[in-house]
Amino acid sequence: MFSNWMSKISEKIAESSAFQELKSKWDALDAQSQNYIRIAAILFSVVGTLGLTVYEGIQTYALKNELKDKKELLATLIRANDELKNLKSDTVEDSNKTSGIKWSNVLEDMLSTNSIDRASFEMLSEKPSTGKANAVAKETWIDFKLKSIDLKQLVRFSVGLESHRPPMKVKQITLDKASQSNKVDAKFVISGFEPTT
Repeated sequence: MFSNWMSKISEKIAESSAFQELKSKWDALDAQSQNYIRIAAILFSVVGTLGLTVYEGIQTYALKNELKDKKELLATLIRANDELKNLKSDTVEDSNKTSGIKWSNVLEDMLSTNSIDRASFEMLSEKPSTGKANAVAKETWIDFKLKSIDLKQLVRFSVGLESHRPPMKVKQITLDKASQSNKVDAKFVISGFEPTT
């Protein structure tokens, strides 16, 4: 079917006036001129093929360079991501090293030595100081409450805070009357100092 179609196309071209005119001009040329034209056509075909090959080679080279650049960019992004993870890990480790003291545990340990029930203790907040940094110790502000304690327990616990190691300093004590008689609820605001060296 394809060959029949090609044959029909060839016949139509051969029958066209333009083809007949070209054929008559070709026949009018001498043998040497025809050879020159044939050689020129061959050279044109070779040059065209060579040009196409060179163009495809340039395109392939450009694509390879683009792929290489993308691979290098991907490798750079992966390295940067790994370095960021390592930096975050180091930051967390440094933070843990400088924040080793759990102040709620320190305060709870003091309860038994002052005959205070652990159920009376309520930790409210624990946060770094916003004041001027100290090269010797890291200061932490601690808010907590002792509920239903008597005045003797209050005094002994307050003195114990000031003489404790690691050191702590009482900044404020607010007293409220407790539900039980002769008892008070005491809210403390203190500073805890953790050595940095």
